[in-house]
Amino acid sequence: MFLFSVVAAAETGKLVSGASKASVLDSSLQGYMAHRGTRLGRELLEKSQSQELQATEANIDFVREALAGKSTPEERILLVRALGKLFDRRDPVGRNAQIRKDLKGYVYSGERETARAATFAISRIGGEGELKQILLHAKSNKILDNDEYAGEIAHNLRFAAISHQADLLRLLEESRSSYAVDILTADLKSATFVNQYPLESRKKLLSVIERNEPSFTSAIGAFGYINAIRYATWLHAFALVNESLSRGEYAETVLRELNKPKTDPRKLIGYLTSPEADKFLLEVSKANLSPALTRIAHYADSLPQNQTIQDFAALVRIRTAAMRQ
Repeated sequence: MFLFSVVAAAETGKLVSGASKASVLDSSLQGYMAHRGTRLGRELLEKSQSQELQATEANIDFVREALAGKSTPEERILLVRALGKLFDRRDPVGRNAQIRKDLKGYVYSGERETARAATFAISRIGGEGELKQILLHAKSNKILDNDEYAGEIAHNLRFAAISHQADLLRLLEESRSSYAVDILTADLKSATFVNQYPLESRKKLLSVIERNEPSFTSAIGAFGYINAIRYATWLHAFALVNESLSRGEYAETVLRELNKPKTDPRKLIGYLTSPEADKFLLEVSKANLSPALTRIAHYADSLPQNQTIQDFAALVRIRTAAMRQ
């Protein structure tokens, strides 16, 4: 067996003689087999996760045989993750189909944590219609929670075939996961990314984004920086998709949202102090942004003792000072 020859090599500190590059085993995996079942063994497996694991015959055979043999639950999780890392889109040794098949088997293994690791691994590999069934299985069997399930859909959406995007967007919308929408909007960094989606997918994208505007859940006097980033990212993506559908220019959409009388002033601060606002501030006049700026000033005045809000309001004043009148 390949595994036993590796153990012998690991224990003597030597690789199998005459090894070609394809049969060279990663040093962390060698170390793991010499110390399997121990804390050091787990640490060496964890090390293999943080480095580039080459898709060699030796590494693939080793991980597959280790999974087929005796291992602790913690080791099995790490080995499944290692197997996922050995999937190389270039398929240099022709083993991708085998890796995918193995991972799929672990998804349906009945061992929750192993199945969880395999689900994430195969999700990052992709798999179109097959992936949809795997994620639905993981959700219905409580292997993934709703946010994790929807988040994996969001991660895969851009890479899915056009014929599958509408179905994935429907599942995403049904999940009502704000976490997944955060992932989706963060991926829409520019018009280039938005226009990778076909027209019909962009229409559905707009609907999903529009219905999932982030909000500040804390008291009005508390400024959550993470929520500010979430809103800035959301508004940027919303305006880009809207523009791609010829429903209004980017700056026009942003102005409309910021100047709404009921928009939380913390959202105004969040967007206007974000990198996403840089180009916007050069394109619009201060007069057009006046309603939003007035509301920010009133908000800051109402909380004179809150230094965080005072600092952010001052940053807004600095960033808008050079705007054309």
